[in-house]
Amino acid sequence: MDSRLILTVFCGAAEFFALCRLVLCGVSRSYPWFVAYLAAGFAQSFVWLAGGPKDPAYAFLYAVTMPIIVALRIAIVLEFWRALMSKYSGIENVSKSLGLIVVVLAFLISLAGGCDTLHIWGVPWNRSAYHAVSLAIRYSGSVLCIVCSLLSLFAVCFREGVPSNLIRHGFLLTAYFGSVAAGFVVMNLVRGSAPLVGAIMTGSAAGLYVLWGLLLTRPGEGVHEASPVTREDLDRIGRLHLRLFSMGRTRLNRA
Repeated sequence: MDSRLILTVFCGAAEFFALCRLVLCGVSRSYPWFVAYLAAGFAQSFVWLAGGPKDPAYAFLYAVTMPIIVALRIAIVLEFWRALMSKYSGIENVSKSLGLIVVVLAFLISLAGGCDTLHIWGVPWNRSAYHAVSLAIRYSGSVLCIVCSLLSLFAVCFREGVPSNLIRHGFLLTAYFGSVAAGFVVMNLVRGSAPLVGAIMTGSAAGLYVLWGLLLTRPGEGVHEASPVTREDLDRIGRLHLRLFSMGRTRLNRA
């Protein structure tokens, strides 16, 4: 049995584990696009049933499904973006403008990874489609990694009102897209490294899926905020100070 098939099955199982954990913990309602991405990735793992990477059926299914995967990747970053920006007041307009840019980018990358348009233009899709999909995965991974890292650092610096799950989700997304981008850079620079690098990327993705299932919990959805000090609290503190002062003076008089 091909070792890559074993890794793909293991990665699909990890995605299914994360999907079930998020649903059972009630966290899935906060990240519906991410849940959809896990489901799509789990379904894509069955592409191996069509054969290995050298089989035409596998090549066709891979080229058809990857644009959907890339579009969902951009959707989950947009989802993370909007969830984080909603925790801060006064920046809604900026968030909407940048969100529109991300949506347009998702459409263009998905279009670049399509096969039908290449066939219509008379370009052999078997090579050009793979090249387009490879570029879409590589450059979208780099852009999304940078976006997620900046947003995660912003959330850490201004953490008040931000759930712990959202911060963990951001750093996991950064690691995930960073591994995708780094893997494709190595594969393009080092000839013949695709099988090994692909196996490492699949294994790292499986590990991150397991972490998603373990780290995103129901308590992590809560927000720990400092309660405002009220007039009653100040009066209570004042009475306590007077009581302590009177007790201290009484002890001094007895001494």
